[in-house]
Amino acid sequence: MHEHLRILVVDDDAGTAETLGDILEAKGYEVEIASGGLQALALVQAKQHDVIFLDIKMPQMNGVEVLRRVKAMRPGSVVIMMTAYALPELMAEAERLGAQAILAKPLPLDRIIQFLEELAPTRPVLIVEKNPTLARTLKEFLQAHEYPTICVEGITHASEAMRQFHPDVVLLELESLLSGDGEVLRAIHNVDPSCTLVVLIGEDEERKSVPDHTLSQGARLYLQKSLQPAQVLEHVAEVRVERAVRKLRESQEGPGGSHPSS
Repeated sequence: MHEHLRILVVDDDAGTAETLGDILEAKGYEVEIASGGLQALALVQAKQHDVIFLDIKMPQMNGVEVLRRVKAMRPGSVVIMMTAYALPELMAEAERLGAQAILAKPLPLDRIIQFLEELAPTRPVLIVEKNPTLARTLKEFLQAHEYPTICVEGITHASEAMRQFHPDVVLLELESLLSGDGEVLRAIHNVDPSCTLVVLIGEDEERKSVPDHTLSQGARLYLQKSLQPAQVLEHVAEVRVERAVRKLRESQEGPGGSHPSS
């Protein structure tokens, strides 16, 4: 994800597309608009978009078929479907194909803005790693992709960094996780329970050495330190997408949430 997200709005309803596009541009996002499926696919082929807002019911090529082709071209695309109608079969197919959420029209603009703000890497990534070479490599790569990043060594510094910088993702070496009788986990959750913990495991360390309860206490997944920085970046981006989508879906289901109707 980029700080200035690149967004594609696909809708044959020009009024809806232009309204959403104008609002997002006013918020500083880079927006392109497509009035149909073929135009959308040409834009997707030409450029990677951080988020695609895609109408389900369109003439010539419906949104689900567009989604199918988008996922074939760019499998990691974040796609939010939009509809003014109850279309159970198409909605189910969209979810099966990997649409992150389905929004009812009229669009919940406040929730959309909140969703996009969750995606933008404004809060830092905290790296807790004793190997200075690995820490520096990860930090430089993440920063090159517009992720503010902080490196510290050891659990004491990690606790201080949590309180000072409020990161939303922590890349934590296994040794620090296992030491201090859970001090790092407590520090993370005391400062911000929504912060996501990703554990870095060395080649000579085994997954079975990690206490089972760490997953329930916030560890999302375990990554080998031998992974390339680009793979680590991919996981960090996935963390933000999953959290933003979860909050968007919760807002849809909560009080005042709207659902497509016939």
